Amino acid sequence: MYSKVFASMFDGTLATKGPWEALVTFQQMLILANRLGVVDMTAEAISRRTTIPLEIIETGIPVLEAPDPESRSSKEKGRRITRLHPDRAWGWQIVNWDEYNRLRSAEERREYLRQYMRDYRKQNVNRVNNVNRVNPSDYTHTQTIQKTKIAPPDGDAEKVSNEKPPRPRDLLWEAVITACGLDGGTPTDRERSAWNGAVKSLRAAKATPGEVMARAACYRARWPHVSLTPTALARRWTECVAQVGDA
Repeated sequence: MYSKVFASMFDGTLATKGPWEALVTFQQMLILANRLGVVDMTAEAISRRTTIPLEIIETGIPVLEAPDPESRSSKEKGRRITRLHPDRAWGWQIVNWDEYNRLRSAEERREYLRQYMRDYRKQNVNRVNNVNRVNPSDYTHTQTIQKTKIAPPDGDAEKVSNEKPPRPRDLLWEAVITACGLDGGTPTDRERSAWNGAVKSLRAAKATPGEVMARAACYRARWPHVSLTPTALARRWTECVAQVGDA
């Protein structure tokens, strides 16, 4: 099991007001939780698995169980964890586990898009650098090879024709959904139809994943109190261009 530790955790009340033992304990619970956000372990087991001294874990747990009126989340009155069973002193549910999973998925997708853009730029640079090294005779030879048809072995023709190539990832779609923070759930048919229309419009404008992320950031800066949706982004696409930097 693993979990990302988000920088925002160091700006919340666990870090700013403490005690620090609560922040350390919460980080360990995020790592040890199962896919449902359950930490079905005793404090001693958490200490043994993480090598964090037991006194730190025992100091942190009551703080995590207590209400926090200054927490970003109002669930369970700001508690970070709740007991699985009221008559048992151990075993906890992480209250905002779904939100942490959504943030993790969004961050992993953003990192994928960032890496994609780095690779894309590198490939373009290499393509430009290789233009002057192309031999015309090599190009003619390549055309000849491409025109040559190789028949499949007997009995395999039908198999080859029936095989469908894997569907490529739609990076523009993924960028739009990630930029708008909509990758944490399943949309309705009406929502998906609207999102598809917005992505189609952006594709017609020759938008790239990097531009989508940059202009979405511009949108949020210019209209911080207006919801960012794929439709809204497409409608105000040109209005966001002024603040777009390098993707």
